[in-house]
Amino acid sequence: MNKEKHFKVTLRGLRATYGLSQKEAAEAIDVSLETWRNYERGITSPNESKLRVIEKVFCISYDDIIFCRQLRFNRNEIAKG
Repeated sequence: MNKEKHFKVTLRGLRATYGLSQKEAAEAIDVSLETWRNYERGITSPNESKLRVIEKVFCISYDDIIFCRQLRFNRNEIAKG
């Protein structure tokens, strides 16, 4: 599975787990709605700085994003800003 496919699956799953719309997820990491949609479609991938924001906002490591390890989501611990 390529990197874009991992992002696509993981980001869609994170968003759903946190109960966010695509717009809310995009706002949480400070990207446009279209950019977030492109991430979820596997058209583009976040750059390194956006990956760091995603890690912080969704309390997830880069390895978990890329390698789809057993994800341990906690809806109550989403970081704000």
